[in-house]
Amino acid sequence: MEQGEHLNTEGLNKILSLKASINLGLSDQLDKAFPGIVPVLRPILNHPSLIKDFNGLAGFTDAEGCFFVSVRESPNSKLKEAVSLRFVLTQHLLIPATQGYDEEFMRSLITILGCGRYIPRSNKDYGEFVVEKFSDINQKILPLFEQYQLKGIKRLDYEAFKKVAILIENRDHLTLNGLNEIKLIKSNMNTKRIL
Repeated sequence: MEQGEHLNTEGLNKILSLKASINLGLSDQLDKAFPGIVPVLRPILNHPSLIKDFNGLAGFTDAEGCFFVSVRESPNSKLKEAVSLRFVLTQHLLIPATQGYDEEFMRSLITILGCGRYIPRSNKDYGEFVVEKFSDINQKILPLFEQYQLKGIKRLDYEAFKKVAILIENRDHLTLNGLNEIKLIKSNMNTKRIL
C-alpha cells in the first residue's frame, strides 16, 4: 500500500491473497467479488508446542483468555453454595490449513504448564484449554501471571480472580461473609465490569 500497489489490480489481488490466508480468510462477499483468489501458502511451523517466552502466552491470554468465578448451588455444603475457579484459553479453528497446528498448540499447554485439559468445542470450530483444579490454579496459573503480567484490561479480571483464590485458600468461602465478598467480586468481572 505504501508503494501504491493497492491501486492496481495486481497489487489488490496480492493483498486479497494475503487476507485469504489469515484470520477468517475472505468474507463471502469478497469471495464473490474476487473469484479465483488463491491464499498465500503459510509456512509449516515444526515445533508449535514450544513456548520460548511466556510473555507471548500472557499476550494470548489478554486476547483470548478468561478468568471465571463460579458460585453454584451445592446442597451438601453448609451455606448451600459452592465456589470454584476456572481459567480458560480459547483458540478458534476456522481455517482448515491451521486447525492441526492450533489444536496441537492448545494441547501442548497441558505439558508446558503441567495442568489443565483440552476440550474441542462446537464441531471443532474452536477449542479450549481449561484449568479448574484449585491447586493448579493456585500453584501454577497465579504464579505464571504474577511473573508474566497481563497488559490489557483483562488484568482487572485476573486481579479479581486472584482475590477470590486467596479467599478460597484461607477458607473464607466457607463463611457467609466470605461468600458474599466473593459474590461482590464476581459481580464486577468480565462483561459485568463497571469501569
